[in-house]
Amino acid sequence: MTAPLIELPPAPRRLRRRPGVGIGPAVGRWLVRLIILPHCIVGIGLMLPAIYVPTLLIFGDDVPGVIAGLSTSRAKSGLNYRVHFSYTVDGLNYTDKDTVNAYEYSSTHVGQQCKVRVLQSLPSTLPQRLTAQSPWLVAPQYLLMALLWNAFISIFVWLAWVAPWRTRQLLRFGVPVAGQIIMSNRIRGNKGGVTYQIQYEYLALIDDQNGEVSQQLLNGKMAISVKDFFSAEPGQVVTVLFDPKKPKRSLAYDFAEYQAVE
Repeated sequence: MTAPLIELPPAPRRLRRRPGVGIGPAVGRWLVRLIILPHCIVGIGLMLPAIYVPTLLIFGDDVPGVIAGLSTSRAKSGLNYRVHFSYTVDGLNYTDKDTVNAYEYSSTHVGQQCKVRVLQSLPSTLPQRLTAQSPWLVAPQYLLMALLWNAFISIFVWLAWVAPWRTRQLLRFGVPVAGQIIMSNRIRGNKGGVTYQIQYEYLALIDDQNGEVSQQLLNGKMAISVKDFFSAEPGQVVTVLFDPKKPKRSLAYDFAEYQAVE
């Protein structure tokens, strides 16, 4: 397939919303961003203990403490056993609690002496009561919790922030070439939703490390609106913008949410 380059303003291009698209996609993105914002803050909060606890265990000091109380609470998985303890740093008393297994709970009694590791500068922040179980087993728990939470949230961060930013970067800086629609598809989701998609091919001009230009026929795909789907036909010539550093990253300019302006 050969075709002349499509004329577009030089990069970086100014963008405006394509006529007829409406603000629906932008409103949807901002709703997702607002919804995930508190969850992102929680994710940051979970990372802090994962960093703080190892610091505490390495650089902290052991201070004397005493078991102040024992308590249980019922959960779906059974009973939760908690040990309440108090300790003193620089003449000030602090209290905290930790969760233990049934065996440690039964072998612990009020008034029992214990040691508590703290940072002298932050005595009330995540004190670690030293028991027969290594306190280093606590650090991976915080790290695992933070990784699982942030891995889940990262999916929505990608959809709401990263993917739209990459699309705008392609529109502003992408190299325009002629492309051709290969096929169009309806993709049904598990919950009955439908995604409308086109597949296209384009001839990318690639600069190699020796400064020579080569051509490579590549394929791309892109989700489009319902209106655009019914107007897109196999064999239709479209303008494709691709990233010269990563030529497989592309979009069909004709169906983009934004268009370039002079």
